Amino acid sequence: MSVGSHHLYDAAATRRIDAAAGADWGLDGATLMARAGDAAFDALTERWPQVRQILVLAGGGNNAGDGYVVARAAQAAGIKVTLAQLLPPPTDGSAHAHSEALAQTDIARIDATAVPVWCATAAESAAPGSVVVVDAVFGSGLRRAVTAPLDTLFAKLNAIGLPTLALDIPSGVSADSGAVLGAALRADLTVTFIVPKLGLYTGRGVDYVGALVLADLGVPERACAGIAAVAETFSYSSTASAFGPRPRSAHKGDFGHVLVIGGGEGMPGAALLAGMAAARTGAGLVTIATWPSHAGALVAACPSLMVQPVASPADLAPLVERAGVLVVGPGLGRSPWADAMLETALEAQRPLVLDADALNLLAGAPPQARMGAPAVMTPHPGEAARLLGWDVETVNADRVAAARAIGERYDATCVLKGAGSIVASASSAALAGVCTDGNPGMASAGMGDVLSGVIGSMLGQFYAAPPAQPAEAQVSPKKSPPAGGRLRRPEILGLSLAQAVRLAVALHAKAGDLAAEDGPRGLVAGDLLPALRTLVNP
Repeated sequence: MSVGSHHLYDAAATRRIDAAAGADWGLDGATLMARAGDAAFDALTERWPQVRQILVLAGGGNNAGDGYVVARAAQAAGIKVTLAQLLPPPTDGSAHAHSEALAQTDIARIDATAVPVWCATAAESAAPGSVVVVDAVFGSGLRRAVTAPLDTLFAKLNAIGLPTLALDIPSGVSADSGAVLGAALRADLTVTFIVPKLGLYTGRGVDYVGALVLADLGVPERACAGIAAVAETFSYSSTASAFGPRPRSAHKGDFGHVLVIGGGEGMPGAALLAGMAAARTGAGLVTIATWPSHAGALVAACPSLMVQPVASPADLAPLVERAGVLVVGPGLGRSPWADAMLETALEAQRPLVLDADALNLLAGAPPQARMGAPAVMTPHPGEAARLLGWDVETVNADRVAAARAIGERYDATCVLKGAGSIVASASSAALAGVCTDGNPGMASAGMGDVLSGVIGSMLGQFYAAPPAQPAEAQVSPKKSPPAGGRLRRPEILGLSLAQAVRLAVALHAKAGDLAAEDGPRGLVAGDLLPALRTLVNP
């Protein structure tokens, strides 16, 4: 079956689930390996029904055992099979038993050095889809970097581009993080076994997975009981139930007042995109507080938005007082004016969405106190690295850990943008979410500004703030956050902060998918606006 919304596991948890399947349900390693190989072969022939020949690339562990089962199943079905043993074969356990069974067949074998020529010849002479490579080299337990000569071999095979089926996870991709460990084989189809792994959904791993199928191998869900997942997927389809019909008696005050603070000198477009996104996704009122000289142009560009010139904190203060949610950062810039706008917003005790230059200003400031109001931070990996004092490579090597670290450091919900955007709250007890919608066309300027506007809109409409703490327990004696976080009508669904943020992230990603139906190249942020309006009216 195709993978939908699931809990995601790391390699250590996967091993514990395998052990539980054997101890509690009588599914020993040999049985699971046989089922894995058979499931993978079924997926192979369903994807490529014209297949006439396969090349199995085998490693030295249990992943190789799965490949041996695929090889024998293919031969039994009349498909020509060639085996390339890239690492010394398994010497014990279930994989060794399947290796011994394979030795009793007449399956052809080639050594690693012959693999590129074999694949190049097949690519030139065979009909499309008639030859498939089966990747059974490294499984989900890989920890070390793929080095010579396999890294060179993987690069050659990726360049040749024969259809490739990966067993459990593409070789070279970390099951724990989605990082590429030195080098990886790119698959057109990945069949993952028993439970889905985090690394299949985020980081660079998403470029190597291709289509994804989950084969549970008959392991009951109860085998996962007591074994902690590291994250869970979410998507537009799993969150869109929030968009129920509006009461006929509704008025604009029921759906939040979003104040976008940005558009510093020479940069009005980002604030306009954020404001339009908030309006197009249903915010009741949207105001842009911007550098004074931009006000006229912004009003002309979108008369539906209220635009206020702000030259000083004194100009901004009354706008903040009337707003329910503050979106700070789109086009804010880095200047004394920007510093003053951010400081005023942070002091306001309103729900906050912090993006772009607001994040950069926070990262460059002295260590900040934890947020005194509900806050959402939306960094891309570069901004995340600055917020944490890490480098970008470290952020990308474990995106969930990076998002959690930001959430904990700033007492905020973090949206770490990128392929498989991560939503992680300040609470370590809550599972991080991984968005399964979105596409590479969204890697263009302004997409983050649209996202920040969508998040502000969802907070204004759906976020149900927890009851205010007693005065003596509050972090700050300032006013508690009212307005945007308070539900005005019982008919309107109330969501937690993390739920409202997931709704926004999935909505934005799905809008990108709809806007990219004619192709991802050339997609610009404004293209999402019509799709956003469609999606909030399912």
